[in-house]
Amino acid sequence: MVANQERFMEILTGLFEFAQSNGGVLEKSKVEESFSEMELSREQYDMIYRYLFGKKITIKGIMHMPSQEEGEKNFEGEPGLRWVKRLQKAL
Repeated sequence: MVANQERFMEILTGLFEFAQSNGGVLEKSKVEESFSEMELSREQYDMIYRYLFGKKITIKGIMHMPSQEEGEKNFEGEPGLRWVKRLQKAL
């Protein structure tokens, strides 16, 4: 399970760095391809998208999720980190 969490964070960090070098933009297909080795649910992908939106990353093919702001208001610290912690628990 720890290996899955570490791999998940590697993928997520790589996506974020790629998006930064790409003007803050990702394609939905790039996110899905990156996590293809993991069996993630739709809810888990939603959490990934919320995390990336919280980092000011635009994801082509995904509409901005309004519940993201609500989640950030209830979390002290880095935006979107709450979603990553939830995902790690699920892995």
